[in-house]
Amino acid sequence: MPTYLLEGTNEIMLEARPLRIGLRLEGVGGEAAWLDVTAGGRPLDSVVRPPNMVILPSVRTPTTISVVPVGRERFPSPTIVHLSVVVEDRQSADPQRAVLVPVDVSGLDRKDLISVEPASGGLCLKAAQSREDADLGPLGNAARVAARELLGVQCLSDMDAVKVSVAVDGSGSAANLATTGATAAVMDLLCGVSQVITRDDHMTATIVGSGRGRSIKAAFGAIGAAVDAELTKRVSSVGFRSTMSSPGEQAANGRSVTYLLTGSVPADVAELEAARETSDHECHIVAVTSERAWDLLGGTQLPSTVIEPRPGLELRTHLLEDPALLRRVVASLLTGSLDTNASHGERIGR
Repeated sequence: MPTYLLEGTNEIMLEARPLRIGLRLEGVGGEAAWLDVTAGGRPLDSVVRPPNMVILPSVRTPTTISVVPVGRERFPSPTIVHLSVVVEDRQSADPQRAVLVPVDVSGLDRKDLISVEPASGGLCLKAAQSREDADLGPLGNAARVAARELLGVQCLSDMDAVKVSVAVDGSGSAANLATTGATAAVMDLLCGVSQVITRDDHMTATIVGSGRGRSIKAAFGAIGAAVDAELTKRVSSVGFRSTMSSPGEQAANGRSVTYLLTGSVPADVAELEAARETSDHECHIVAVTSERAWDLLGGTQLPSTVIEPRPGLELRTHLLEDPALLRRVVASLLTGSLDTNASHGERIGR
């Protein structure tokens, strides 16, 4: 019998026989995991548990197979799950087999993997809703894990997802952010966070000076380089009108956020604050500057994240060498972007 690959939205039909489900973890998580089998949200009592596997003698109702860590609150990073499902058929030397594409569970406290349900005289297998993670580099990948740890999910559902866009200060006063690598580092952070809170696989960034510049749309793994290239060939403007930043599109639930990447409190911040009162769109300022300078300038009522660089050290390296700082920055980036009344919004402060 062939081996079927379970990925995306495809469905696999297997014979209506007992199923043997095997689990293997790759990474620092070792074998410290448990396959949770539920039907209608309740544990399935008929499950048989030989060492290193689970056997489903029969499936009469829709059943979900999930993985949870053992001995720790969350899966460490990196932890990759490999799951296989084999039909128990002693009369066949090569029984039907389904293999789930590897799933990154880093930072999660639970992950649904597959669903099984009776259909047309057999069993229908589906992969739980998931998507492939883009390689965002060391900082972007670390920010993505931190966001998942804080929210407890691999990515937000369509109901909770947020549309994300970025506006980058293209004025002369912010030129040093690009030349020192700070802009690239913040773009890595925003891509890591965005891959958790939005349903998109791309990002739109706009270089803003005294007017609105050209918008750049690219995949998460490529947007940082595209922004760098645009800043390199662009002549810095005199002045920066932050209110020219485009709000972009909105998610199906109406939620959207623009991260405004700059080096200080925008001179027209009062206009941004006033616009917030009449719009569902959120503007979140990301300023690479010292906390003292930010406080002296009076800060803002808008959601804001201040990232203080360390003299003589590239910002990307600074954040990677201080995981506690990185986690605080990611938590701050999530603030204002999510519905704080929802469970994932409440988790951010933990």
